[in-house]
Amino acid sequence: MDERTVKEVLDLKLHRKYPEGLTSKERYVIKRRAETFRIKDGDLYYICRRKKNRSEHLSFTVATLVGTVVWKKPSAIIGRYYWPGMEEDIRKWVAQCPPCQTKRATLKEKTQYSPIEVMEPLELVGMDLVGKLTLTDGGNQYICVMVDYFTKWAEAYPLHSKTAVEVTNCILDFFYKFGAPKRLLTDQGSEFCNKVNSGLCERLGIERSLCSPYHPQTK
Repeated sequence: MDERTVKEVLDLKLHRKYPEGLTSKERYVIKRRAETFRIKDGDLYYICRRKKNRSEHLSFTVATLVGTVVWKKPSAIIGRYYWPGMEEDIRKWVAQCPPCQTKRATLKEKTQYSPIEVMEPLELVGMDLVGKLTLTDGGNQYICVMVDYFTKWAEAYPLHSKTAVEVTNCILDFFYKFGAPKRLLTDQGSEFCNKVNSGLCERLGIERSLCSPYHPQTK
């Protein structure tokens, strides 16, 4: 134990004072550390926890905390107990503790998404809905947005509702202005995946593409 730690313990034991400028957490650590020492005849003694008892104590403590993130935060134990070298003891014990290893969070590999490449206008058009929004004076509460992936040109259409018929009318309006795209990208919502829209795309020879669920970056 270093000289500074000894002085902190002695000052607290003899004079009941802490070093200046400490946080409440730092004071708490010194207080808990000092509880494992005794002063007898002017000498400072450390009350040593036997190795066997230390192991049993760790076993009990880790078992009761296994539902927490003890493998990430040994402070869950450090906040309650102290002995020199305890953090290293905790790490070694947790590494050998079967419940700790089976309950720890499993790291998932991030799914790799490839960027969408387009070479010309109307090769790919993305489509999505915004809403439900505040009702306008015209009775609209949704916005249908269509974007050409090559030019980044966007068209927005106000909608009363997100029925298949209203969404199809937006598609037709876009097609009348710019022509039919080779491919139309939407999510898997019923306003896009229905017989009306599928039939329209089939007649015009448009390929349908559906983006991954819960991955809005696709659009």
